[in-house]
This record gives sequence, structure tokens and C-alpha cells, in this order.
Amino acid sequence: MSAATVAAMPGHSARADVITCALETALPPDLDRLAEAGDPARSFLRRAWYQAKARPGLCTLLARRRDGTPVLAIPTHPLGPMVINARSIASSYWPYRSFPIAADATEAEVAAMLGCAIVQRAIGAALRIGPVYADDRGVTMLTTVAQSLGWSVLTRELGTCFVQNIAEQSAAGIWPGKSRLRKHKSYERKLRETQGDVELRVVAGEEWNDTVWEQLAAIESASWVGTKTDHSGAKFINPANLKHWRTACSDPVIASRLRATMLYAGGRPIAFSFDLEAGSTLYGIASSYAEDMARFSPGQIVTTHLINDSIARGIERIDWGSGDTGYKRALGAVPGPAIVDVMLVRSSVLAAALKPRWEMSRQSASLALAEGVAASMGEMTRAGAVRMEHVLFPGLALAAAAAVLGE
Repeated sequence: MSAATVAAMPGHSARADVITCALETALPPDLDRLAEAGDPARSFLRRAWYQAKARPGLCTLLARRRDGTPVLAIPTHPLGPMVINARSIASSYWPYRSFPIAADATEAEVAAMLGCAIVQRAIGAALRIGPVYADDRGVTMLTTVAQSLGWSVLTRELGTCFVQNIAEQSAAGIWPGKSRLRKHKSYERKLRETQGDVELRVVAGEEWNDTVWEQLAAIESASWVGTKTDHSGAKFINPANLKHWRTACSDPVIASRLRATMLYAGGRPIAFSFDLEAGSTLYGIASSYAEDMARFSPGQIVTTHLINDSIARGIERIDWGSGDTGYKRALGAVPGPAIVDVMLVRSSVLAAALKPRWEMSRQSASLALAEGVAASMGEMTRAGAVRMEHVLFPGLALAAAAAVLGE
């Protein structure tokens, strides 16, 4: 069944105390309805946002009130060895992996959903949600209810996002500041004198096209990401990641909220800032500049223009994500919510095996598997007459699960 097809799976719907639970193939229209009616800062969590990351086995856990109003929708796909039967939120890494939830959803409704046998079978042994912000309302409600049901919640911290309150800075006269304005004008003047005409362009909505994607890829190819990394984190020269953004832009709503601020010198694209607008928040997704243009500080030119434009359009804050804290602090950004990776585990045995690997390390699959073999062999020695497969196979399965889920 294609990702565009939506249908309730036979025998996969049931009425709970206060809601109706369903397991639907692919991505139901309820995702869009929830995104439109929920928290504006999460309004990008629409069908097209999940579609490009869809894998075989994609399905959506859906809870509706008795009047048919959707309360919660969780798109998931299989994760790890089939024997473990674990699931993961099917979403892009940037800016975070989460799911749409009604603004007025209650813990009683979430509890009714997680308590539904259909939902528990669909989730399987474990459900991964993340990376996501620690204060994410949907995740907070889900973990609270899961713990009340006796499930284990494993959490590892991945960093901290940095948030710049541009509306406050502008109102206080802090942004952009005389020094930054002088530098900005100097950078632009030197760039124009040596490279030709300087142009700043903002792309959004119907302006997304092949030429724009190619220009973004050209800048990224000439940046440190293109020349000094394996491209796994690249947004436009990595085909899988580019597919996500192009697919997301097939939805006019998301296309209008994705924005690329691009700098050209002498007709050549040399820098960009790629961002996602949601309500009064702008999420910084990626920025790059051609390394041979570094002496002109093209990144600062783009960032200054982006912030000025955002203030003019009523954006109140920019979430710059984690990492590279030096330039973020220089902009006046301050630490925001922690970024966490959460695993809800229904089996206490599996949770015990996963906990040290999930919460305290970033080890590889091969290392985890080796540890599992060593632990199983030690147990077999102590067990004496116990048959090897009774000890070795469960250890291997748990180690493999821990490794794959941990990565």
C-alpha cells in the first residue's frame, strides 16, 4: 500500500473508555487537522512532514474522541530486529521528532489510548521518540502515562538548544546594535568591491523549484559540510535528506513555512540560512557558506538579514538548535530546553538490558553485540548444564536490540 493511501487496518480499531483507538496504514488526514488546531510551534507536523521518511511497515496510531475529533496521532515505523518488535516515530531529525496532539488533550485520553490493546500490540516492546525537546508537551504526557502503566522510560540527553528572543532584543534596542551594523555594512561593501553585485533573496511558498534546490546544494558542496564530512548530516547534497525537504514542500502549508535566505555575489550563490517558521518561532535548520568566501563573513551577512526580516514579520524568537554555541551566544541566544532521546519500554527485562547502553553510552552495534555475547557466555558457564541456546540466544537478541535502538 502506498504512503498516500490511508485505511483502517482490518481488526485494528477499538473503543476505549473515552476515545476510539485505531491503527491505520500510512498517514491519515487527521495529522493535518491536529497540526492546524494544535500548538502553533508544532504546526509543521503534517502528513507531508512524515511522508519522505516513511519506511516499509509505516502505520499511524490514532486516537479520536467519540464525536470523531482527533486527539493524538503517532506515525511510526519498525525499528531494530523484527524479533524485538520495536517502533520509532517516523519523522525528520530536524528540528525534532515528535507527533501532533490536540491542544486540549488530557492525560485521561492519553491513558485510554496507551491502555488500548490494539495500541499496545502496535507499539510492541518499545517505542522510540526523539531526538525531541524535554519540555515537549506530547512526549511529557506520553511518558507520564506510560510510567503510570508500569512501563519503563529510558532517557538520554543529547544537548541543549539555544534560543534567541529577537522580539525582546529589538524592543530593548539590543538588536542589531551599532557595532554589528557597522560590520555588516563593511562585509557587504568588501564583497561587492571584489565579487560584483550583492543580492539577498528569501525563498518560500511557491518559489521552491529545482533551481533553488540546486543552488542550495551548490553552496553546501562548497562548504565545510561538503568538503570535510561524510555528508550524512548534509541537507541538500545527501539525497535522502533532500528528498525530505522536497516532499515536505509538496504541502503548500509547509512550503510557505520553510524559508531559505540566500546570498549571491556576482550572480553566484555563496551562503544560505535554511529555516522553518512555526507560529511565532523560527527554527534554524541549517546554514552554510562557500569556504572560499569566508573572508567576507557571508554567514554573518545572511544571519543579520534573516533576523531583521524575522523581526519585521512578527517572529518573536529563533531556536538555533544545539552545537556551535560560540556564535549563538554572540547573537544573544541563551540555553533553552534540553534535547533528549526517549525510549518507552513495555518489557522490564528488555528495559534492564537497554538501560546502560541507552542512557550512558553511544556505543556501536558491533560493540554492543560483543558485550551481549560475552555476557551470555559468562551466564552459560555459571549455568552449567543449561543448554546454550537458552542462554546465548536471548542475550544476543537483547544486545542486538540495544545496539540498533541505541543508534
